[in-house]
Amino acid sequence: MGLKTTRPDEINEKINKLYGFINKKELEKAKDLLRQIRNKIGEDPELVSFCSYKTTGDSWEMKYVLKGLEPLEFSKWKGNENENWKPEYSSMGSKLKNIIKISLIKEQGFLCCYCQRRLYLNDSHIEHFNPQCKKEVDPLDYSNMLCSCQNQLESGEPRHCGNLKGDWYDSKLLVSPFNKDCENQFEFYGNGEIAPFGFENTAAETTIEKLGLNIQNLLIYVKKQLNLFRRKS
Repeated sequence: MGLKTTRPDEINEKINKLYGFINKKELEKAKDLLRQIRNKIGEDPELVSFCSYKTTGDSWEMKYVLKGLEPLEFSKWKGNENENWKPEYSSMGSKLKNIIKISLIKEQGFLCCYCQRRLYLNDSHIEHFNPQCKKEVDPLDYSNMLCSCQNQLESGEPRHCGNLKGDWYDSKLLVSPFNKDCENQFEFYGNGEIAPFGFENTAAETTIEKLGLNIQNLLIYVKKQLNLFRRKS
């Protein structure tokens, strides 16, 4: 479906028409159209940021993360292991952690692995999907790493995503961004709420609860982004 204009007011109008879709197939069509909108608006950072939230963030839809190779700097650092020194996550400097975090952020399209909020280097953290506190987990295993939002919490701000998940993990009850089918485990509503898709989807229900994907501040954040865009356009 082609778009004839890139004017912000017309983009806003199209988005509002699509915003209330709750049917799964209609939602997929809507997101395809919104991706076309993003392509049409080019590199305008404000519009790109807004349309990113409208395509995924407003629904807080978990997206499949295709893992790539770990950063070369990370491999070299681990390769320095010798009889007198063993690489540990706790001894990793901030510079190397930022290199890893940047790599993760790029893998995820600059969006949180769980809620799809825009990620920023200074307000995100490396998330070990299977918690590193477990004896069987290698804290330096890049294939187990994701990047989650929320690093700098304001007083009273409720935790969500990796911050709320903490050391909880259950392979049968936690929907994984590493699973290609993760996007089909949830359904979404026009007000930004998320719900399990299908009947008795215990894993999706538990994931929503454990990650706090329906907490009020996430829904408020969506509405705030929409209002900011409307004022600027």
